[in-house]
Formats: sequence, C-alpha cells, structure tokens
Amino acid sequence: MQARLALIAVIVLALVSGCTDSPPSGCDVWKQAAPPAGYVSDVLALADDDVWLAGQGGEDFRGSVFHWEGRRWHSVQTARLDARHIWLTSIAGVAPDDIWASGIAFPKDTDRLSHPVVEHWDGRTWSAVPLPDLGSSQGSMGGLSAISADEVWAAGWYGERNHHHPLVQRWDGRTWARVPVPDQFRDLYALGGFSAIASDDVWLLAMGEGDTLGERIITLHWDGHGWTRFPGPVFGPTEPRLLEATSLYLKGITAIGRDDVWMFGEYEPARKVGRHATPGRQQALFAHWDGGRWSVISDPELPGRVNALAGRSPDDVWAVGVQGSPTRPVTWHWDGHKWSEAPSPQVGVGPQHMDDFRTNELFTLSIAPDGTAWAAGQYAVGEENDIDTLVEVCRTP
Repeated sequence: MQARLALIAVIVLALVSGCTDSPPSGCDVWKQAAPPAGYVSDVLALADDDVWLAGQGGEDFRGSVFHWEGRRWHSVQTARLDARHIWLTSIAGVAPDDIWASGIAFPKDTDRLSHPVVEHWDGRTWSAVPLPDLGSSQGSMGGLSAISADEVWAAGWYGERNHHHPLVQRWDGRTWARVPVPDQFRDLYALGGFSAIASDDVWLLAMGEGDTLGERIITLHWDGHGWTRFPGPVFGPTEPRLLEATSLYLKGITAIGRDDVWMFGEYEPARKVGRHATPGRQQALFAHWDGGRWSVISDPELPGRVNALAGRSPDDVWAVGVQGSPTRPVTWHWDGHKWSEAPSPQVGVGPQHMDDFRTNELFTLSIAPDGTAWAAGQYAVGEENDIDTLVEVCRTP
C-alpha cells in the first residue's frame, strides 16, 4: 500500500467557472465518461472510438491497460512480466497497431529494487521489449513520445537509493538505446517534463538548484546531434508576484510545434501577514516559446495546479489539473490570446487539502486528430474518500 501511495504522489506530480469564454475550435463541452475498473495514470486518444488508458489494477497491483472502442472499456491483457508489482505510467502511439506503454516494475518484495519496463501493442497482443542494462538497482521509465514507427522517445531515471540520474532512451525501429545526458546534468533526476516531436526536436525540463528562478529552471534541447541547455523563461520585473512567490514549480513541458512549446506548473504567491510572508493559494503557471522568446503567463484569475497540457494548434490548447479546497478537477483553454477556465463536470466534494493524495483532479490529457479531447484522473467517493477513476471527454460539435 505504501508503494502505491508513493507512486500516486509521483503521478499526480500536471467545474463551473465565472469565465464563460468558449473555445473557438475543436471540442466545446466536457462531460464525464464511464471509467474502467482500475487506477489510471495516462491516456492516449487516437480517435473517438480508439482510446487507451494505462495504469495499475487488481489487488496484486499489476500493470493494466484499458481500451475504449466507442461504447465501453475493455481490459486488455498486458505482457506477463516476472515482477511483484508493475505500474504503467505512460502510453503513446501513432497507429491502432503501434502503441507503447512504459513504467516501473518491482521484481521482489521490496521497494528498493526496481527497473524500467516498456511494452508494445502490435494490434493483437502486448509484449515486453528489452531495454539496455542500466547497471543499477533502481530505475523507471516515465514520459513517452511516439513520433513514428521508428522514432519513439522515453524519459525516466536510474541509479541507486537516494542517488538517481536522468534517463533518456530512443527506439529506432529495432532496438532501444540510451541517449546520454551531459555529465553536468547527471544529478537532475527529478525531471519536470519531457516532449519529443521530431528526431531533432526533443525537450527535457528539470528544476535544479540556484539563487534565481532562471538558474533553477533547467531546459535541455536535443537537435539531432546532442543536448544543449536552452534559455528558459525569464521571471523579471513584469512578474513581481513570481519573484516574491513562496514556491514555484514547473512540472511539465509540451511541444506542439517547433515554435510552439509550453511549460506549465504552479506557484504560491506570497501573502503578507504582519512582517512575514506566508504561502497563498496555488495559482496556475504557464510559459510559452514562440520561436523567438518565452512569455510567462501567471494570471491571478487562474487558481489551481496544472498537471497536463496538450494542443492541436497555437490557438487551441487545453490544460487540466486541480483547484480549490475542497479540491475539484479543472480544465483550462488557450484561444491564442489568453487562458480561461472551461466548464467541467462536478464530481462531488473532495478532500480539503491539495496535499492529500485523494484529491479530486485530472492529471493526464490527450487530443485525437479529430479534435476530441480525453482527460483522466481520480476523485474521492463515499464517506471514507475512497479513490475512483475519473474520465472526462470533450467532443467536437
């Protein structure tokens, strides 16, 4: 149980509002959909009748995959791996017969031994795919980006207890191979995000150490030949509430195009009580790269914590997360000019604090080519606040 709660905390690592702006294209109304029986960590939407969920299910905590074929969810048998617990944390694909899932496996009755796992769906069965030997006692594979049948990227971490390193691997159509991260960034195991849209356009985000926010935000870019540190957002005089924030965390990065890249997370503005500054309510935080510069967006009218972001074009981007106390799921939309909260179904009253792992929230998002958006998360039900899977869908008109 403790292992599961810890993993929930890692996954959680991104309604009705006064803002009534409607998105100009794509889907327009979010509705709650029937969920499968299992805990979900990621979603992949290939079409409105071809949606996949990855996570964990059953009392033995085995990796689970669920498939939506237009009317109901089917539990799909995953690869049979020799492990005590398996958690599939990410899923990505380019076709109905070419889908990848990745995660972490605990081979023995201890949380001190783990290793990454990657599985592939060929249209009929899931099978385990060998990964390079990491030479370590611990490891996990998290973010996946599928570009084509012979271009798939994945990010995670490896190492020994309390001493982990970033891990990036690439599938070339035949085998998985490591893509080494520069030595000066080997200690940035707490990756904030990962996104790949081409063999020469891969992004890696982490929060490091430093005296300023600019120093603590580590952005690496792969140009097809090597990694370079990319200039990150600048939190200058135009954003004084960010400079004074009691905490700021950029947890994810999503590349929609070469000149259309988003970072997202949250911050807690300082609230003066006498002579002291104390944390205020969490606020959504976005930063956008347009090919020439980063723009920071921290609208105080957007309370909440952003967990995931996906988009089809510069003026049609969605983000999901959690806000409020009691907590509730939230969806935001970017129309090319501003972010606004979009109506989202109410799922009842959740726990009082965002620090409670039983929050009512959405933490993964995928948009199909036809514009239909699917989001997944969790919500607390009953007097004991037991956790149930939450699935929402926003279809095109």
